[in-house]
Amino acid sequence: MNQSYSVNDICNAIKLIELPSEHSMRWSHSQELDNITCYVNNAKSRIIIMGDFLRYDSIIKLITTKATSLVVNVLLNKDSPETLFEQLYINNIDVRITEQGMLDSSVVLIDDTYTIISSKKSHKETINQGCDSVCCNNKETYGKFYNHYLRLIDTCPTY
Repeated sequence: MNQSYSVNDICNAIKLIELPSEHSMRWSHSQELDNITCYVNNAKSRIIIMGDFLRYDSIIKLITTKATSLVVNVLLNKDSPETLFEQLYINNIDVRITEQGMLDSSVVLIDDTYTIISSKKSHKETINQGCDSVCCNNKETYGKFYNHYLRLIDTCPTY
């Protein structure tokens, strides 16, 4: 565990990461579920998923299946439904819990390249363009998010 970072430090750093306009695809709500499913289904080594992307039962089932063959880490807010914690935990998925309100956006990191970011409070530019999420296939963007989320995983308690 990296003791030099607090959860607040990490979340504040994540909020400062800017989305690149190049190498990214913007999805409407109608495209979101199919596209997330496609990217998660094609993961080869690791998935880090957090927040509201776990509102879809099909995504929960998919990452539960994928967890048998690759590394899956999940970050949830403390106020997430208890049944969701239990469903993931009993399927041997590494579930980490953050304080309520710590995560301003939902992010999925797939392998070492793909970053899917939900358009919530901190990503107003995508909302203005009528998009619900953005997929960046850029290793630099992935690396920025990965470093922060890996520290968050190391800092937050296991359920």
